[in-house]
Amino acid sequence: MHNVRLLAHPLGRIVRKPAHIPFQSAERLGGASSNRATDPQSGQIWLGRVAVFLVATAAVLTSAWLSQSWFASAALAKLQQSSSFAIAGNAAALQTKLQKFRLVPVALSTDPELRLALEAPNEALRTSLNQRFEEIAAASGAAAVYLIDDDGVAFAASNFRTERSFVGQDYSFRSYFQQALENRDAEEFAVGTISGEPGLYLSRSISTAHNAPLGVIVVKLQFDDIEANWRKQNRLIIASTSDGKIMVTSREELRFQNLGPIEPGVLETPPPALSAQLDDSEILATVHAVSEGGWSIASFEPLRPALATARVSGLMTGASLSALLLGGLALLRYRIVQSARREEEIAAYHTHLEVEVADRTRELRNSNAQLTEEISKRESAQAELRVMHDEITQLNRLAILGQLSAKFAHEINQPLTAMRNYVDSSIKLLNRGDKELVASNLKTMSSLMLRARRISDELREFSRRRPPLPAELPVGKAIDGALLIAAHALKAASIKLERNREADEELVRVDQIRLEQVVLNVVQNAIDAVNVLPNPRIRISTTLEHDTVRISTMDNGPGVENVDDLFIPFRSGKTSGLGLGLSISKEILSDFGGELSYSPNPEGGARFDIELPRNPR
Repeated sequence: MHNVRLLAHPLGRIVRKPAHIPFQSAERLGGASSNRATDPQSGQIWLGRVAVFLVATAAVLTSAWLSQSWFASAALAKLQQSSSFAIAGNAAALQTKLQKFRLVPVALSTDPELRLALEAPNEALRTSLNQRFEEIAAASGAAAVYLIDDDGVAFAASNFRTERSFVGQDYSFRSYFQQALENRDAEEFAVGTISGEPGLYLSRSISTAHNAPLGVIVVKLQFDDIEANWRKQNRLIIASTSDGKIMVTSREELRFQNLGPIEPGVLETPPPALSAQLDDSEILATVHAVSEGGWSIASFEPLRPALATARVSGLMTGASLSALLLGGLALLRYRIVQSARREEEIAAYHTHLEVEVADRTRELRNSNAQLTEEISKRESAQAELRVMHDEITQLNRLAILGQLSAKFAHEINQPLTAMRNYVDSSIKLLNRGDKELVASNLKTMSSLMLRARRISDELREFSRRRPPLPAELPVGKAIDGALLIAAHALKAASIKLERNREADEELVRVDQIRLEQVVLNVVQNAIDAVNVLPNPRIRISTTLEHDTVRISTMDNGPGVENVDDLFIPFRSGKTSGLGLGLSISKEILSDFGGELSYSPNPEGGARFDIELPRNPR
């Protein structure tokens, strides 16, 4: 083989030029051919060919091995990423369900009717609670809701109509009953003694005013919907407690088994508890923590099918690339040998080589286009993954907003109602030609629109649950803001409003919008109470006692009949009310160290007192 030098062509192309090629005639070439068998160099040529074959074989094998390794790594990374997103979505659904049902026993434990049923049980109360529990279970999707007295016997239950009714059953042996009496809250995942169906029991004790236990309220939830969804996925999914016990699973036979600690990643052998269900030697384990109750969720899926496909693709790709490379090298070697034998063909060889370079350039250009297309596909796949992540995040925000949407709907309804009253008033004034009052109304409506926008901004950003923004302000400023919204309602009902501004300039540290909302809720209740009277009156006064600023609202209405239900959510004496105004107001004041209380008006009617700590000047 002759030496070859690589020269730079003036037009930028690479040209191979033989260093030295002796001229041989056709006769000489023919003679060399006839004596090839006895040529001493022929043995060296065959040895060179064998060496080239061995090197080519090694190159093919190396390329194939590297290619299948890269394809396998890429397939594993893609599988891990998809598994992580899937398990995050499953964990979000499980966490949302746990959060939803943990609130039910907490809310019911404060119900006065349940405490009365435990202190003085009778059949009328049992019938009432049975029906209430049945409605709550149907609305929330709970498997069962039942009340247990301090002896462990179920007093009322949502399934009282069925043959497997819990009423009268003894549950004193249950851990969730015993622990709730000791620690107030408890939970236990177990199989029902009556229903025979597994579920999570959430319990909370109900006590007297002196913290003496009266009984326990229990909510049972089942995970049939979640497990059905898991069974549709091409992987084994389990949810376990902090001690490793399997509670929720896509395979029923694994329930209550002890899983033990699981390290996320590729497992060479399945965990012992799952060996009967996972017969593959390589398993991808993905673990995600659930913040509720210390639970965790894990998924297991075999790697052999995905890696086998990737490795076959890698081997085929590597072999194809190696074959193309070796074919090109062989073709190049053949051209070099031909050019060495025939010096007279150098010019034609240069032309041919330029064509070859152009072909290779075109091939490289096509390869570059294919590579660009592959990069674009991967970028699109990554964009789809980002969209999926945003959707999971949005689902989590919607779950939180769904729990609090009733509160914000109630808060934004009052300024919108006031704006409607101003619009009606402005139309009448405009018909009379009173443009100055119309302009005043429009300014007021603009202020109310800003107020409504601020409330809607709070709803839009509520997923961050930002805390209130307390600031120093005179208490009279918040009262004036609330009365501004209620002004048309007061005027429409011909209500006489009396103001005592004794302590209006006293400073308190609160969020102004929230304090205005509390005052407006109290004033609106007073308007509703007196608007049908012949001489309706509402009196608002501010006083200072020691370091407490008190806002008192008194009316001459009929007063409050059921005082015990006054601050309980979703209980309203008005047909159009949500039953949230006073309970929300009480919660707002509590955040600022304040209190909302009711007492009968000595002159007849109702009296509500808002108390806030004075902020020292």
